[in-house]
Amino acid sequence: MPVIGWLIMQAVSGEANAFDLAKLPPARSCTSGSSGDIVVCGDRSRYRLEDLPDGRFEDKPLRADMRIGNAQAGLRVETKELPGAISQRVMVKLKLPF
Repeated sequence: MPVIGWLIMQAVSGEANAFDLAKLPPARSCTSGSSGDIVVCGDRSRYRLEDLPDGRFEDKPLRADMRIGNAQAGLRVETKELPGAISQRVMVKLKLPF
């Protein structure tokens, strides 16, 4: 039974490959079309967004620092690649002057 389906697909595939939009001539005007024709027109630059400036929206490390008296506390989020795994960690650092 699967062989019959395969033979039918091979018979149909010849006609499906005969229709290629790249071989058709481009339409001259977007406003005119005979009845039953579908005319698709577009302007690629009309609604296109501008490129983003380099580096402005890249991921930056998350850092939170605060002072407690003379000490400075900081919270860091880091990702470190280890053999066989990726370590994602939160680190608290406390700096005391001496």
